[in-house]
Amino acid sequence: MQSSITRDTIKKQLEKAKIDMSKSVEDIPNTKIDEYDIDETDRLVYEFKKLIIHNILEKESRVVWIDWFDTSCKTKFSERITSASTVYDNNIVSRVSLWVPTKNELRMMITKLYEKYFPWKWKTVVFDRTWNNRALVQNIYKYCSERQYKNYMQKLESELGRFSEGWYNLQNFFFYISKEVQEQRLNKRKWDPLRKFRYSESDAKALEKYDQIKREIGRLAIIYDKAWVPFTLINTENEELWLINLLKSILYDLDYEKKSKEIDFTPDRKIVKIGVKEILEYTRQTNKAT
Repeated sequence: MQSSITRDTIKKQLEKAKIDMSKSVEDIPNTKIDEYDIDETDRLVYEFKKLIIHNILEKESRVVWIDWFDTSCKTKFSERITSASTVYDNNIVSRVSLWVPTKNELRMMITKLYEKYFPWKWKTVVFDRTWNNRALVQNIYKYCSERQYKNYMQKLESELGRFSEGWYNLQNFFFYISKEVQEQRLNKRKWDPLRKFRYSESDAKALEKYDQIKREIGRLAIIYDKAWVPFTLINTENEELWLINLLKSILYDLDYEKKSKEIDFTPDRKIVKIGVKEILEYTRQTNKAT
């Protein structure tokens, strides 16, 4: 649901945040990074804060798209970078997670449904599932019709072009794990008393749908490539490395005030796959391995 907060209230909050964050930028000498005990994840989260400050001062908006295999850690990331402790004020960076579509929503072009959650200037929105959900979940789990799926796929390239040519900065990620790792994590979720509450009906079907979802990743990657919109695959099997490499992927080619010159923002290309050729080759290789 959209927030009921008024435009005037948000304007006041943004003005206050701009003042606070301007001071924060001035207070970030490179030596302050040492306070994070040389923990690479914390250093990169700190850099992400600087990017948020930059977005506010420059009146820029950012959209981070996350799609995923079940149990691939996407919620850990989206909650981490949208928490108030990470970004100062959760009205500046918000998280959107849409559920099974209603009958009225199924009649809409799915991009229209998501468009209303796109941010105003100064804001960043992290989508926990994107409009690719129609191809990756709704079609495969039969939440939408074949006609709705085909209509979406036919119009996707033009829709991508419309948004990328606007004033949004779009970054699209897919969290990938092998079928073997997914099975291990699902079993933990199913039988561990502390995790069992997270085991859902869709989790029960996840393994049998794995190959279908992987095929859709390839189809989507091809469409994104044609539309000149980056589509990045992140292997999230190594929980120590995937968040580091995701943050590096977000920050790598961006310029913002006081960006650290001490950090190597180049992501590990064994974990991060960019572009349709790399993604298709990688998914074929992992399929053979499992």
